Amino acid sequence: MSEKNQKTFEVHGTLKMGTDEKNFTKKVMAHNQKNAIERVFTLFGSKNKLKRKKINVKEVKQVE
Repeated sequence: MSEKNQKTFEVHGTLKMGTDEKNFTKKVMAHNQKNAIERVFTLFGSKNKLKRKKINVKEVKQVE
């Protein structure tokens, strides 16, 4: 992946952790919105051991 073509995206959503549901906002570098969502799934999966079905993305917007 070439870094010069990447844009910054801000991803908003919720995480289901046990019986709690927590809001999150994450800024990621990606080529497009779909890749930004995949990056969020990867980050939360590796750091918090969450499955994709426990991550609910509500909004993705490009940051200037």
